[in-house]
Amino acid sequence: MPVRTLDVQTQTGRLRVADSGGTGVPIVLLHGSGANRMVFDHQFTSPLLSRFRLIAPDLPGHGESDDAADAAQYAMPGFAGAIEEMLTSLEVEQAVLMGWSLGGHIAIEMAGRGHVDYLGLMVCGAPPAAPGPIGMLRAFRTNLDLLLAARAQFSSADVQRFYEICYGASGDPSFLESIRRCDPRVRPAVAASLRRGTGHDQRRVVEGTDLPIAMVNGIEEPFARLN
Repeated sequence: MPVRTLDVQTQTGRLRVADSGGTGVPIVLLHGSGANRMVFDHQFTSPLLSRFRLIAPDLPGHGESDDAADAAQYAMPGFAGAIEEMLTSLEVEQAVLMGWSLGGHIAIEMAGRGHVDYLGLMVCGAPPAAPGPIGMLRAFRTNLDLLLAARAQFSSADVQRFYEICYGASGDPSFLESIRRCDPRVRPAVAASLRRGTGHDQRRVVEGTDLPIAMVNGIEEPFARLN
């Protein structure tokens, strides 16, 4: 499907966005921490999705989008607000949300806010955590890799390890540069936002919504608890 790349201005900064256009139901694809819109290239070229309008932004602080002026904008409400502004600019009134990792948490926050008529939600690698230490322990695995996901500065070894955690043997080497590019304020701000419950209680959103939700996790999911 033909894809246009455009810039959308938000209060958080400029977002670089891939948009397949067309009149099909919009699917908003939200990538994970340290990634960018390119992780969804296969979706944009899939014949199975050609009848939909696919929209994939580089999140604030990622890819070719601007860094936020204030690190507080990397909390869940800040990310959600930027994507909602993008949808308003693109005149999207209904959409399906698909989020991976950080993108999944943003999608849950957006569903809780309800600023757009969302038709459904698909979440990968983003456990809907209740705020506080107990909620985090119930949602996330306790290992050293989880600490890496909240670290500000990455060494070369950290970049390589994060790449291996996120992509295994299926990643593209260009994704290493995407991890290096990520604003170092993102990871600690996201971890603090989830821990403190800045924004909506994600567990309550998932338990209380009428939206159809698909929670999809691989058997080797590195962060989310699967039982």
